[in-house]
Amino acid sequence: MPKKLRLDAEKAAIRTRMEAGEIMDSYTVWRSSTAGTYKWAYATLSKWHQAGLIHIAHRERRPNGGTPRPFFRWGEGKDAPPLDPLPDAVKHRRYMLKLRADPERFEAFKDRRALHARKTPKLDPIHAAMLGYVRQGNAWIKKNETTHTDAAPA
Repeated sequence: MPKKLRLDAEKAAIRTRMEAGEIMDSYTVWRSSTAGTYKWAYATLSKWHQAGLIHIAHRERRPNGGTPRPFFRWGEGKDAPPLDPLPDAVKHRRYMLKLRADPERFEAFKDRRALHARKTPKLDPIHAAMLGYVRQGNAWIKKNETTHTDAAPA
């Protein structure tokens, strides 16, 4: 059987399941198909939604974040409202938990953050000597300058 005919038969089977009351998302449609791809499943549901055959029953967030995915129900109806975006604090907490789980990525993150927080140029020792800089802690300073920690309190 050619692939197009197989996909048409699977599309009819999915339509029958949805008409019976099953709520599906594109992932469920894709997994219930033997020949279809995820792109095919998404396109099928999108076309049905644009034609007014199905509506969005509800939306769910993915465990790893990202755009909430819609779950469709057969028949006309009002689409469920979009979910509010996650607060930045929640996104930051999830990102940091994922980073801390991988020590190599976490070290790279700390190095990037330290590099962005620098107030002095990043120099290699040869160029620093040519320009008159000396190393003091993590920073390069001019030889005759004093830092705020070296200055005596008034």
